Amino acid sequence: MKILLMTPWLEFFLGSETHVYAIAKELKELGHEVSIFTYLKKVMWGFFKQLDVELLGDEIPDKFDLAIVNGNNCLLRAPKSAFKIFISNGVVPSVEYPIPGANRYVAISEEVQGNLKKYAYDSVIIRNGIDCERFKSVKKINKKLKTVLILNNQIRQDGPDFKIINEVCNEMNLTLLPLGLGCGTSQWETEGWINESDLVISMGRGIYEAMACGRNAIVTGYGRMVGFVDNKTY
Repeated sequence: MKILLMTPWLEFFLGSETHVYAIAKELKELGHEVSIFTYLKKVMWGFFKQLDVELLGDEIPDKFDLAIVNGNNCLLRAPKSAFKIFISNGVVPSVEYPIPGANRYVAISEEVQGNLKKYAYDSVIIRNGIDCERFKSVKKINKKLKTVLILNNQIRQDGPDFKIINEVCNEMNLTLLPLGLGCGTSQWETEGWINESDLVISMGRGIYEAMACGRNAIVTGYGRMVGFVDNKTY
């Protein structure tokens, strides 16, 4: 099949960008012809060249069998003849809100599905897929907690969440590794950082990646801590 993946931006190493990359990689391995469209072509855009996919400019040809669309601003540009799947990756920002034009609507969680329902859009839940060849355990976790990783683009080093986590780590004599835009350390090789840690504090896709690497995980929300992931809360 000829498949078009659309996302508003490929600027930094964020969750939805990594999600699109993982989808593109898997579709290529399955033998499909994959093309990528985005409005903002920055650092992450260059990583798609490694996959040998077609990188589109401003013009989108109407030649695709399927369009997998992230962002309602991309849905407005989706090819008319393609079967269009709109993926809502969260309840914020506003590009995640559904608009008419897709053949199917996908939510990545129950929370997101509930948000789509508020706007009278039915959806199916398909959780983020993880590249388990990339995200896997390559180092045993310590029996005693030693290293904590903040894998979160929302937590800032000058914010209250970081200060509380840092204070606790200092009191317990733990090593704290901050990784994310808010900490000024956004990086692509997150699997290496995860495998150096015993506990990962993250949200969204970062939790799935931590679990795939066999790490303990604490889920954060926007400005709050949600809780520890175990067999009862997963």
